[in-house]
Amino acid sequence: MSKKVKVILNKHLGKRKRKPVSIIVRIKNFFRGFLFLVKLVVFLLLIYVVAFSFYKFCYVSDFFTVKEIEIVGVSEKLKNQINKVIDKNSLLKENLLKVDIKKIKGYLKSIPKLDEIQAHKIYPNKIEIDAKELTPIAVIVGESLYTIDDRGLVIDLFDKSQKVNMPFITGINDNTIEFGKKLELSSLDNIIGLIKCLQLKNKEFLKEISEFHIQKNNSVSMILVGGVEVKLGEDGFIDKIALLLSDELKEKLAKEKNLKYVDLRFTDQIYYKAL
Repeated sequence: MSKKVKVILNKHLGKRKRKPVSIIVRIKNFFRGFLFLVKLVVFLLLIYVVAFSFYKFCYVSDFFTVKEIEIVGVSEKLKNQINKVIDKNSLLKENLLKVDIKKIKGYLKSIPKLDEIQAHKIYPNKIEIDAKELTPIAVIVGESLYTIDDRGLVIDLFDKSQKVNMPFITGINDNTIEFGKKLELSSLDNIIGLIKCLQLKNKEFLKEISEFHIQKNNSVSMILVGGVEVKLGEDGFIDKIALLLSDELKEKLAKEKNLKYVDLRFTDQIYYKAL
């Protein structure tokens, strides 16, 4: 094969002779790679330092330490109870970032008189607790005096130093009374329904009621402030009280002196007896 043919073939086949890489170029390439690795390590170290500093600022410094817990929506007496729960669980001086709002709500559920509990973080160092205070509707008489709300939930001990402005309820088994639990008794539900109705329509008569007594057969008697007993039976209390307050019956009873009881248990007949 002639030299001319070989040149043409090499040209078409793309063969090129490579120049040998010099030692200087190899050294330069090595240092470029090494410098890149150094820059990468420095960059990663910088990220670590920044992240660690941020972590230390957030979780170690006192910038996010809880310094104030504001309680709204409840009385001073209940605020004191809440503060005792806060102190017991060391919420003050806790890091706000670590505070678990669900746990706070769980702690406060140990106070039966609280309802609709809300807790919020207010950065950088404050917690706000907002709750509704349940209103007592009657006093249960047992080994102690207990207050219940309009659902029959046992919410607190009755403060004997306070003025009594609600009726007492007797005849309930002490073994069924538990703070934060509803008293499951149909006769009690009927009493509560009557009290709620009178709160809306006749507060003056409600003030005249001293006591409701639940008998073993679930029948209920109502004792008025003057000592007169009103036998209500087991149900239909609202209609029976409406009858008791009717002008016609009030006129009849007004003629009786030293009335002992009024019996409203029967739909077709009213009985009453004087002393």
